[in-house]
Amino acid sequence: MEINIKGLSDVLQLITSMFTGVKNLGKLPSEHRSQLIKSLSGTAELVDETLTILKGHLSKVQSVLRQGDPTLAQDMVSELAVEPFWESKYRQFQLCDSLHQAGRELDTLLNRELLNKVAFNDAQEIQNLIMKYIAGEGAAGRLISELMQELGALSPLVASDPQQVQDRLELAKQSIQEWRDKFIDLEKELRTAI
Repeated sequence: MEINIKGLSDVLQLITSMFTGVKNLGKLPSEHRSQLIKSLSGTAELVDETLTILKGHLSKVQSVLRQGDPTLAQDMVSELAVEPFWESKYRQFQLCDSLHQAGRELDTLLNRELLNKVAFNDAQEIQNLIMKYIAGEGAAGRLISELMQELGALSPLVASDPQQVQDRLELAKQSIQEWRDKFIDLEKELRTAI
């Protein structure tokens, strides 16, 4: 059962829309087209890395739950809902900076003139999505913040119903893997188009 994570859904749609637009733009020089597609592919790869780190962290939380340390487990589950905690985690891996850089590249490459030529329904909406989900400060945390809020709310159940927490974390990991697969498939499609 897949969980719809709006941030990931929007980014997947954003990259797919841009890729379709770039493919359909006939007069774009091949070097420029390749550069655009590489930036899109790199962004998909960075989202996959973010999800990989998240999935690994959820596994650590599950491990602590299984070991029977309810205080530590409750703290770890509670931290899931704290966006600054995730920003700190992602900064350790420099993912926010990488996502920010990818967003700047996309913003530079897909300037207003190109966005209008690509004939997106709403070029401003594309620009807003780039800034909100990729180029903005705290990008990695926002991509998965809905899911993290939901999981963090399970904190009070750690002591009373640890199995429910385990089951919900497992479901979240499965969903994250499904999203990873979507971004990996998109990345493969983009790389073959270069």
